[in-house]
Amino acid sequence: MRAAKLHTHCRRAPSGRRRLASRDARAFVVALFVAAAVAACTGPAAVDHPFPSESITVGDQDLTVWVADEPEERHQGLRGVEALPRGVAGLLFSWRSPAEATFTMKGALIPLDIWWFDGDGALIGSTQMDPCSGDACPTYPSPGPIGWALETPLGELDLSEGSALSTTGDG
Repeated sequence: MRAAKLHTHCRRAPSGRRRLASRDARAFVVALFVAAAVAACTGPAAVDHPFPSESITVGDQDLTVWVADEPEERHQGLRGVEALPRGVAGLLFSWRSPAEATFTMKGALIPLDIWWFDGDGALIGSTQMDPCSGDACPTYPSPGPIGWALETPLGELDLSEGSALSTTGDG
């Protein structure tokens, strides 16, 4: 009896191999569509950022930040990030020697403030940046050569020009 049931669900293809009955195939296809719909409704996939964390001080504020000190990390930035994890205040971009830098928000999902620090760690300016999903996104140049740039969620920090940045590591 059991063998008879098995044969009602599986049929032999002309090649001699078994294939799923059309009812099972339809159920499989429906399951695939449901899985795709659920994935589409959950929004962008979580972005894995393997940035190292570091403690920094800006003015009188102690912060934990991610650090992007390699070209690939600086290029990636916070693209695709919907929110920073609890306890992470932002992303600190670091250069080995001061340089002029230009940022874009292409692919960014949250509005950001960018804080520009010169080679001595003094805050020399800031800019508010809006997310951009198109191809023609605005650029945000540094106000001069910088040693660091700190991206934080818009409005999260209130820093004064001249505030000093100090790091605990090489960043």
